[in-house]
Amino acid sequence: MSAEAEPPPGAPPAPPAPLMWSQEMYWYIYRMPLPEVDSVKTALCVPAPHPGVSQATALAAVRSLMLRHEALRTLCPTDAHGIPFQSVRTEFEVPVPLRRQGDDPADIRAVIDELAGPRLDQAVDLPLRVGLTLHGDQVATVVLLLNHIAVDKASAPILTEDLTRLLDAPATCAEAAVRPAPCPAEAPRGLQPAEQARRQALGSQTVLGARALRYWEEVLRELPAAPFPWSAPAAGAEHYHQAVLRSRPLLTALHRLGRRERSSACDLLATAFCLALSALSGNSRVAFKMNFSNRFPEVRQSVGCFFQEALVHVEAPGRATVGELAARTQQRLLAGSRHARYSYLDCRDTRARVEAARGLSFRLATSFDCADGWDQRPATVDGIANPASEEESSLSRRTCEWQDDYNDLFFRSYPQDDAAVLDLVVHTSVAGRAETGRLLHGMERFLIAWAEDPRLAAATVTEAVERFALPVTRYGDGWVLVDHCWVDAAALARLLCAVDGVTAAALVVRERPGHAPVLVAQVTGPGARRPELRPDLRAALLTALRRRRDVVCPHEFVWCERLPQSPAPIATAHRPATDNARPLVNAPSGEPGSPEQRFVTALAAALGPGPVDLDACYAEQGGRAVLAAAVIERLEQLGCAGPTPDDLLGPWPLRSLAALCTPHPE
Repeated sequence: MSAEAEPPPGAPPAPPAPLMWSQEMYWYIYRMPLPEVDSVKTALCVPAPHPGVSQATALAAVRSLMLRHEALRTLCPTDAHGIPFQSVRTEFEVPVPLRRQGDDPADIRAVIDELAGPRLDQAVDLPLRVGLTLHGDQVATVVLLLNHIAVDKASAPILTEDLTRLLDAPATCAEAAVRPAPCPAEAPRGLQPAEQARRQALGSQTVLGARALRYWEEVLRELPAAPFPWSAPAAGAEHYHQAVLRSRPLLTALHRLGRRERSSACDLLATAFCLALSALSGNSRVAFKMNFSNRFPEVRQSVGCFFQEALVHVEAPGRATVGELAARTQQRLLAGSRHARYSYLDCRDTRARVEAARGLSFRLATSFDCADGWDQRPATVDGIANPASEEESSLSRRTCEWQDDYNDLFFRSYPQDDAAVLDLVVHTSVAGRAETGRLLHGMERFLIAWAEDPRLAAATVTEAVERFALPVTRYGDGWVLVDHCWVDAAALARLLCAVDGVTAAALVVRERPGHAPVLVAQVTGPGARRPELRPDLRAALLTALRRRRDVVCPHEFVWCERLPQSPAPIATAHRPATDNARPLVNAPSGEPGSPEQRFVTALAAALGPGPVDLDACYAEQGGRAVLAAAVIERLEQLGCAGPTPDDLLGPWPLRSLAALCTPHPE
């Protein structure tokens, strides 16, 4: 359809297309219990030409913009089975604008906040809202509030350019009072989202997607379950703090170092980030999600949501040199980027299967975002200023309004004027304000020193961490590194003793030739004489671990009449004599209409024919991520609240999730 003409009256909507892989993440997280203030929306503000334009002209320009870019008039409903798809509207109305007198920054901010407040329903609401700031009757600024499932960050310059040109068009383009005609606009320059989705479903991109899924599975099998096992995220205000370091000498150092090492600023900053992250987490295995726009050639000029996260995994052992870490980081960034085109929902299924096999739930909550623009040359590349000078380097604190708990640590960097900016948002349970400042200053000093002295590449990771005073986490007695995770063995032993059928527990690490060590639980109790109790032990323990990040499920259980003395256990625990044994999860009542039975009913449609096994997890029974949201929605329709799609996709026995279901009259 040409963007220069109105669709004919009564024209049928374009045939539906599947979601693009990149849209699947935003469709999925929309169904998670995120606070509205943090819902997936982004704002675009475009000033009108001085002294302003009429409201009719502004709305006509918006309509023409929507006609040109399908993403702005696409809904994302689900079919009868709960599978989402794109529905491009050929008939639509420009949303009724929110108007506000005044065009100061505070006025524009107030319009954005008011537009962002109400929920944007992906299935029935167009993915944009319109705001107008006014000087009298004239529009000064057009504000678009966009749903992220429709538009990513890289779309903003395209939309801004188009809308600016449309607002500059002759007034004759938009003087109709009720339904203004669209201003002339050339056809879209890039591939439209619906067509891209069809290509992904049927074209050669499916090969790329399959390769990416294999990469994700390989990485997930070697990741720490939680980089910060002591973290205790909780939703609400003031759970995050933000520090911003602005450094002129760092910008100079990055250009000088990049030229000498033939590395990009992104590679160098990622090397410093891996150094700092390994120290802060106390784990040589560093994993993070990398944010970039994924603007491959076929969609470089397109408007839509093409953003996908890359998964990066870097080994940073203390004995490795800085040069080795830099080479390894560069290689892993490239590997992550090459495998950043994938179906998010298929990837979520892969993750669920790996979690079920490892008996733990991953917390992938660390992000690295490196902006474009680092190729700009500073005024004096060869003159590195004194980093200790206050006017050359400054650290400021900012208020962070995030209210969810979906991030542990978010780092981004970008050049600004004549300085490099390092911006770090950290959950308060992960690191304090002092540690955050030390981390940023340590990264800055490390990169400046490396630019000044090439011999720093021969220093070890341990030496660099100590020299630049990066914050270090050291785990005390009772903790053990196993399955790439730091585990509070003492806490795990106590949890084992809380399971029905266990009276005492000891934990040992068993070496396996050619393989990583495994954690073995030696337990005593009635289960030693009653084998029928043993299968329930792992399920009951997994239930107890659902809210714990500092413990993982043992790889093996050994039932004993008494705890052996050799090899020496890492931790032991005994059930107090006065503690009455009881199961951690009560069996569902099975009564018709009970919350547990409603849960089973909601699961049945997603898991297919046959009985639901409450002692197995959702993924083990073939449950898919794309239907997890439908299960939860069906449960709500049956009058129950409780688990989330993420709960359903975890390694937890369904019996433990059934126990979360409670009647909910709404």
